[in-house]
Amino acid sequence: MNRAFLEAYGLDKETVDAIMAEHGRSIEKQKRVAESYRTELDQTQEKLAELSKVDVTGLQQQLTDLQSKYDTETKSLSDQLLTKDTEYKARDFFGQYQFASERVKNSVFADFMAKQFELTPEGTFAGAEEFMTELQEKEPDIFAQAQNQPTLVKGGGGNPNPGGVKFEEMTYSEQVAFLTANPNYKL
Repeated sequence: MNRAFLEAYGLDKETVDAIMAEHGRSIEKQKRVAESYRTELDQTQEKLAELSKVDVTGLQQQLTDLQSKYDTETKSLSDQLLTKDTEYKARDFFGQYQFASERVKNSVFADFMAKQFELTPEGTFAGAEEFMTELQEKEPDIFAQAQNQPTLVKGGGGNPNPGGVKFEEMTYSEQVAFLTANPNYKL
């Protein structure tokens, strides 16, 4: 729009000046909006240029590697926990048996663990009782032998000690000898 165009319609100078001033303000406002869009476009193009430099394939490979490492370490830790839990329950199971020596116990325990008995949901080992029963039958010497409990013979008058002498009537050395020979005797 220009002045000559408005004057051709017979508008006076004052009206033309007012219209031209308003038109100028409107144009300036539109220029500012256009400039802000231009700035935003430039910033977006700069970000796009930066993103285009990113190695997407490399990032995907890093992500795949990290996921693989996580899965491997998680499985390893789960396996370690399961192994420790199984070993703990096996040691608890072995607590009910007495062996001839600690060395024998460790050897039997190693054999037991090598068989990899399945741990049931109840926390017991499938086939473990049978394994131990078979071992007791085939190799009884590896288990501790039960101590022979002293058999107290009742003498006359309710004296539980052989020879008819009550414990209280024994001399100190006889009491020591008797208790040494009969460690399970209850006083």
